[in-house]
Amino acid sequence: SRGLGDVYKRQMVTSAMKQLPLAEQHVVEEVYYKDHSVASIADTMECSHSYIHRLRRKGLARLKGLLETAKETWDKS
Repeated sequence: SRGLGDVYKRQMVTSAMKQLPLAEQHVVEEVYYKDHSVASIADTMECSHSYIHRLRRKGLARLKGLLETAKETWDKS
């Protein structure tokens, strides 16, 4: 069974994901939650593979920053 900490972590990730720009959010969800390839996402969004890679990289960097901020806030409480 999952502990309460896992529930809070999942909630933090969900909250941080909602703060991403929509294009970044979509790409991160497609790659990491739905296990779609960059090529299939690029085809669906009708854009280049490099654009999808850029969105993924920016989304992950932004997500990391949001989660670090959330963790710092959590640790202070």
